[in-house]
Amino acid sequence: MVRDLLGKLLRPSSGAEEASSEPPMKRVGPVAAIALLAEIEGPGGRELTARVASSLDVCPGIEVRLANKRLRLPTDGTFIERLAAAGATGRAWLAQEGADVMIWGETTGLSGGAVLRFVPALLDAEGKTGTFGLADALELPANFGGEFGEILGAATVAAAVPVKLGRDETLGAVLSNAIARVNGFVESPPMGLTAAQSAAMLACLGNCFAALWRVNAKDVHLERAQRIYGLALHSCAGPELRLTRAMIQNHLAAVHEAKAANDADPAHLEEAAKAYHAVAAALGPAEHPGDWAFAQTRLGLVLYRLALKRDSDAARMQASVKAFEAARDVLDRDDSPDRWAEVTNQMGVALLALGSQVTGTEALERSVACFREALDVRRRDAAPLLWAQTANNLGAASFALSRRKTVPGLLEEAVRCFEGAREIYLKYRQPKVVAVIEKNLARVRERLSKGGKGGGHSPRRSPRPRR
Repeated sequence: MVRDLLGKLLRPSSGAEEASSEPPMKRVGPVAAIALLAEIEGPGGRELTARVASSLDVCPGIEVRLANKRLRLPTDGTFIERLAAAGATGRAWLAQEGADVMIWGETTGLSGGAVLRFVPALLDAEGKTGTFGLADALELPANFGGEFGEILGAATVAAAVPVKLGRDETLGAVLSNAIARVNGFVESPPMGLTAAQSAAMLACLGNCFAALWRVNAKDVHLERAQRIYGLALHSCAGPELRLTRAMIQNHLAAVHEAKAANDADPAHLEEAAKAYHAVAAALGPAEHPGDWAFAQTRLGLVLYRLALKRDSDAARMQASVKAFEAARDVLDRDDSPDRWAEVTNQMGVALLALGSQVTGTEALERSVACFREALDVRRRDAAPLLWAQTANNLGAASFALSRRKTVPGLLEEAVRCFEGAREIYLKYRQPKVVAVIEKNLARVRERLSKGGKGGGHSPRRSPRPRR
C-alpha cells in the first residue's frame, strides 16, 4: 500500500519528466513502530514527503502510513503553545489511525531541506529521560542522503518508546539495531551541515541513546547520551540558537536526574541544577513563560532533593522555595490551574522542610498557606488522590506549626485533613501511606487531648514533592 501511495506522491504533474526510479524495496522484519507521516508543509513539501516516506519505508521495524493531509502550526500563541496545539491534533490523528508516532514538519524555504518533528501517541512525563519533546526536531539538509534516512528511522523508533515500552518485545532489538547503524555519525557527521542542523541531529541521536537506556537499563547508553548532548551544545554556541541550547540542556538535566535516581552521589543533582539554571537563563520569564516556569519547577525539585541529601541544607532548601515561587509567579492560576496547584503544593512541601530546619514560624505559616491555596484548585470530588496528597501535606504543616505557635483551630484542621486523606488512600488501597497517616493522626489527637500543649512529635515522613 505504501509503495502505491509513494508512486502517487512521486508521480510528476502533466508535462513533467517521469520519476527516474521506483521507491526502494521495503526491508522485512517485525514491526516495532507504526509511523504516520503527514504531508510536509511548504514549497516542495509533496516531493519531500515522498522522499521521507521512501527513506522510512526501508527502515527495519517501521511501518509507514501516509496521512495524506498536512499538520499545520496554529497562528495564535507562543511558539511552544502552537506546537502543543499541533501536537494535540496529531495525537487525535494517531488515535484514529492506530499509529504510534506522527512525523510532521515544514520545508526550510527554497533550500530543499525540511524540519521534521515527532509526536508520540501517548504523552510522556515532563522531564522524562529519552523523550522527544515538542521542540525536538530533525533538520534535513537539501538533498539529504541515506544517512539521514537511517537517523530518521532511529529517531522514529525511539520516539515510540513511551507508547510501546513494556508492550512490545521487539522494540529493544529494533531500536538497538537502528542505533548501531547511526552511532558513527556522532563523531563523523554527514558533511556540510549548518550549526543548527548539526545540533538538531546530535540532539536526536542523544534522545535515541537515552530511549535505549529506558528500554534495557544499560548505563553505557545513558553515558553515551550525556556525551552526545554535550557535543550538541558545542554545536550551537551562537546567540541565534539559544532555544536549541535550552532544549538540549533540558535533556542533559534529565540524564543527570536519571543517574541520580540510580546513584547516591549528589554530584548528579548538582549537574542537573546547573543545567536547569542554564535553561532558565536562555529562555527568560517574559518571552517563554511556560517553559521558564517548567525549568524553575524542575530546579526546585532538584534543589529540594539536594538539600535532603546534604544533611538538610537550609540554604539549598531556601533556594528550592525560591525556584518554586518564581515558577508560581509566572504561571496563571486561571489559565493553568492544575500546573499552578502542582507547583504551589511543591512549594508548600519545601517550606515545610525548611520550617523544620530553621527557627521561627514564617516558613511553616507560608507552608500552611500554600497547601490551603492548592486545595482551592485540587477539589476532592474532581481529583481525589491529588486532594488527598495536599490535604495530607496540610495536616503535617498544621501540626508542625501548632508545636511552635498557638493558633485556634489549627490542630482540628490537621485532624480533618489527616482523616480525609486516610479515607481516600484507603479507598485506593495504599496501605503504606495509610499507616503513616494514622500515626500522625494519633500524635495530633494526643496533643489535642492535652489542650494543645506538650506531647506529640514531628509528623513522620513529611511528603516529598510529587514528580
